[in-house]
Amino acid sequence: MSWTGKIPFEIKTIKVHPEGFSLEFTQPIDAASAQSLSSYQIIDFTYSYHHFYGSDVQNKERRNITEISLSEDGMNALLKLDQFRKGYIYEIKAPGILNQLGQTLLHDFGYYTLNEIPVGTSNLIKDPSSSKNAKRTSLKRIIEQPETGFNPIDVALEIGTVPGLKFDKSNLTVVAGSSVKLTFNNTDDMPHNFVLVAKNHADEVGIAATKLGLDGAALSFVPEIDAVIAHTNLLAPHKIESIYFTAPEVPGAYPFLCTFPGHYLTMRGILTVTAKSVL
Repeated sequence: MSWTGKIPFEIKTIKVHPEGFSLEFTQPIDAASAQSLSSYQIIDFTYSYHHFYGSDVQNKERRNITEISLSEDGMNALLKLDQFRKGYIYEIKAPGILNQLGQTLLHDFGYYTLNEIPVGTSNLIKDPSSSKNAKRTSLKRIIEQPETGFNPIDVALEIGTVPGLKFDKSNLTVVAGSSVKLTFNNTDDMPHNFVLVAKNHADEVGIAATKLGLDGAALSFVPEIDAVIAHTNLLAPHKIESIYFTAPEVPGAYPFLCTFPGHYLTMRGILTVTAKSVL
């Protein structure tokens, strides 16, 4: 293979912007084609993660471009979107873009995985760890140690992640009715949460989270149903959060899982609640 010394007309970089995506090109673009909404197509989607290789695309939706801005030198186009979905993969196509010689792109598409939404968003789906969302989920997501019943704390649990969509512990144990502090450390490279649910309700909660659709990110993908006992926010990679809750009074096996779309199929474990000792 011999380098010709000629740079082809390509999308050089795709960068996230508080209101959409910025595309940088290797050559100046034709303004008329670059300002036409029909020149672009943006779709976001995710996958189901499990121990089998690959899956069909899940929750695919087309994003609407609300505004297009071009740089003065014609090397960049900013595409403002109707909304973001954190943790989703974005397919960005630009088949209608021409350079100033009227040539099309050699490759007219690229992909971007949105792990973080940058500050400055306006009409976009908000970061689920925002203070507004924290207040809304306060009944089942208590992040400050309660003054009553938690001094001292009966048991402090720690749980993290390992590669392959799994928690680093599949079994935790507490005594019925005990006060619990649980710290979740997301050491993975994708978003996760920790959701404790009622006995035999893991699939129900996981499916309900998947059906949240566009509301999912703002809710940390935690459905507002009675089967949810306690949960963290959806944590970005390498973030930590501690929650406080009272263990169920009825002994038994209580599932915990990550409810980010598709993760609940494999990322789960059991909190075993044992009976109180009788003296």
